Amino acid sequence: MAVDARFQTLFDEVWNELHGLQTAWSLYFGLYGTANNVRILRSTAIVSFGAIQELLIEAMYLRTHRLIERKKSRASMDSLIRHLPPSASDSMNAYWAG
Repeated sequence: MAVDARFQTLFDEVWNELHGLQTAWSLYFGLYGTANNVRILRSTAIVSFGAIQELLIEAMYLRTHRLIERKKSRASMDSLIRHLPPSASDSMNAYWAG
């Protein structure tokens, strides 16, 4: 039996946000994770150093916010993460019952 379309949509949204968050974190840690990297970046690209760091922190904040805060465009839905488990349960119950 197919997965409920509403559940699939929510799952895809959560997956995309988590993937984006993991990507931003990997980039951030790769650039700023060691003292040597920070020293090199500061000595070679001082303006870019701060701008990239700020953009990555903002990206991680926004993605985390989208995962845990209520979406205003969907007044009937709570946050993605809070809404996903009940949908998963309903979808899985229907799958195993049918």
